[in-house]
Amino acid sequence: MLLYIVYISIFIISSNNLSYDRWYDFFSKNTTKIFSIMVLLSALSHAWIGMRHILEDYITLPILRQLGVWITGSILFIYLFFGMIIIWSV
Repeated sequence: MLLYIVYISIFIISSNNLSYDRWYDFFSKNTTKIFSIMVLLSALSHAWIGMRHILEDYITLPILRQLGVWITGSILFIYLFFGMIIIWSV
């Protein structure tokens, strides 16, 4: 994620005039799309691991814990699905 921040920062610093067209050209590159998807996957996996541990530590009823894990996984999968649609639609 740090490399992604550096990548975006270098683009912003090196651009004299940031316009919609420049942003569109930048995000329509395959390297930026792949890099964005990698960051999305790492952020969502981090959220999955963190939420799963929180649910396992603080929810004692097994049915509620499994329901929480299922709901969290479903929401994160929806985020992944729509994130990939948004990234590849540029």
